[in-house]
Amino acid sequence: MNLKDKLIGEVLKKGRLSYAEAVELLLYDPTHGYYRSGKPHYKDFLTSPEISPIFGLATGKYLERVCAGLGLSRLSLLELGGASGELAQALISGASGVVVERCVIVEKGEHARQGVIEWVDDLRAVALMEGFTAVIANEFLDALPFHRIRCLEGELEEIRVGHGDGFFEEPGPLEPRVRSYLERFPLSLREGQALEITPDLLDVAARLSATVERGIFLVFDYGYHNADIAAGRFPDGSVAGYRDFMLVDDVLEEPGSADVTHHVNFDHLSDMLTGQGWRKEGELPQYRFLFQAGILDALESLPETQRLAAKSLIDPRGLGSVVTALAFTKGIDIRLPGFSRRQ
Repeated sequence: MNLKDKLIGEVLKKGRLSYAEAVELLLYDPTHGYYRSGKPHYKDFLTSPEISPIFGLATGKYLERVCAGLGLSRLSLLELGGASGELAQALISGASGVVVERCVIVEKGEHARQGVIEWVDDLRAVALMEGFTAVIANEFLDALPFHRIRCLEGELEEIRVGHGDGFFEEPGPLEPRVRSYLERFPLSLREGQALEITPDLLDVAARLSATVERGIFLVFDYGYHNADIAAGRFPDGSVAGYRDFMLVDDVLEEPGSADVTHHVNFDHLSDMLTGQGWRKEGELPQYRFLFQAGILDALESLPETQRLAAKSLIDPRGLGSVVTALAFTKGIDIRLPGFSRRQ
């Protein structure tokens, strides 16, 4: 059974699917999901580590600098959604001045070990990370399954997926999990406005906090704040699909053939982590973080043929400002270079 038929079968069995159920199949179905064995390598879209290894090298050097500020010579790495390990290898190389005692990559469907790097398929499978741990989530949170809601006649309803003459959206009552989430993390939408929410973030925050004793959590992702929504950003939500480096309007078309993503609510993420014992140190456009990480010095060591691609990571007119770097700490007291707690 192909993924389209499987998706239709689930719709017919349940009547309607939440977007979270549909996205879980589209991205993570064990046989046909888009991420069934990690992100397809260099296909459909490029993340920062794929554009240039300098992203990981500079970030690793930044972590080494943090360790020096804490008087530490050892650290562990925990990467969420690390796929092939390309970023983890670059991080380890960049942090060459410290000993990486342990490196764990959480990637669905993966169980492997290569040198110091270990792959597991669920954060719950990670044993307690003792000592100082650096957690990295590069475009991981925007790939979590999400629910879609819309404001209709002043009330929030949930948008579900149905099937007739093709797939379609249909609003209905909020399911209990969505209602509970919105009670804890309210949203104010304009009439007719749609948006995505990610209850799975709660599980990630809780599991991460139970796994990491003390450390730093660096998030690189697409996102927004509640004030952006109040100002009318994303009138029909932030859902997007990518296939062959082109934007896909209908993410339910050709199931499993395109990435499906959404923007992360940074206010909700910060509130969740703060409630689990983390402290937000601030946020920066990616290009400003990489400047702080010393990417300009690293650029000089690259061959000329690789510099152009690497420079796109710090272009404030493109990816450099579209992606945001957020930093959180737990159990340590240090001013992270480049970040300000006033943000």
